[in-house]
Amino acid sequence: MLSILQRYNWHGFAIVTSQIAGHDEFSRAVRDRTLEVEEEFKFSILHTIIVREPKDLEELANSEARIMLLYSTKDEARDIMETAEALEITGKNYVWIVTQSVIGSDLLTLTHFPVGMLDNLDRGCFGNFSVPRTIGDEARDIMETAEALEITGKNYVWIVTQSVIGSDLLTLTHFPVGMLGLHFETGNREVQLQIGRALEVFIEGARAFQQQHPHKLSPQLSCQGHGQIRWPHGELFYKSVSLSAGRLWQATAGRRG
Repeated sequence: MLSILQRYNWHGFAIVTSQIAGHDEFSRAVRDRTLEVEEEFKFSILHTIIVREPKDLEELANSEARIMLLYSTKDEARDIMETAEALEITGKNYVWIVTQSVIGSDLLTLTHFPVGMLDNLDRGCFGNFSVPRTIGDEARDIMETAEALEITGKNYVWIVTQSVIGSDLLTLTHFPVGMLGLHFETGNREVQLQIGRALEVFIEGARAFQQQHPHKLSPQLSCQGHGQIRWPHGELFYKSVSLSAGRLWQATAGRRG
């Protein structure tokens, strides 16, 4: 995203996010990147706004920001852009650069977004610019080639990520029988639920490690270069936690069954 700003010599911009999982990490990553390239290009982050309700965008309307980096889900982006349009911070004098999570793989969503919006795919942009090929397009081409090579059908299984399937279930008609799609939730509620599960996995793994390998769980590691540089039992601990994750998953699946 920052490469687009550098290309057009745009220095000042605002970061706009919803409360989507990872929004803090996104803002932090943008800040870190601006510092990394500071010697060759000077960026200025004018505002960082987390949109919880429509009025949160009013600060942006009263600012000097004309370039916005948006990170949110597709539905959240639709609401954000409707508010932005009402506040007159879209159109020819503004540029919104959005992440792939906003666009997804369904090009029909483009009708909901204003002229001047760019996405962060390297293959192209939206708005007044050319429409890029999506992940769904690439997967379709790959599967057509695979079908021609006879590596699809009942004797083969293709397991694909959510980025291939996207949110448009109509795309499933383009893929062969036997393909499995992995769908996962990324909302705050689901992330909070997974935090509890992650702690359970870690605790069970640590307990199993202590039972099988009675070593101290406080290695003398230091970021200052003192003490050990590698914990000799770290790999055993990692395997213990990994096995714990598998056992808990099987137990959960058994309860569901």
